[in-house]
Amino acid sequence: MKAVGIALNVPEREYESWITGFEFLQMLRLRVQMDIASGSGNPDEPNRIEVRRMNSIDRRILKESLRVLGLLQERMRMDYAR
Repeated sequence: MKAVGIALNVPEREYESWITGFEFLQMLRLRVQMDIASGSGNPDEPNRIEVRRMNSIDRRILKESLRVLGLLQERMRMDYAR
């Protein structure tokens, strides 16, 4: 993502937020998968994050990560619509 941001002349702060948001989502997925491996998660849903079970700080970070990644999707949509 960094290379894409640099190639598109995106401000560093913006592409760093893409990376941070993506890493946070991956961390949440890995946490669910570790729960499954330990026997406390649902093996039928290895990528499902139960938001209601998250603490308030993680929920806020998730919300912001999704907002930032939504902006990235919109940027991609506009760049490839040309």
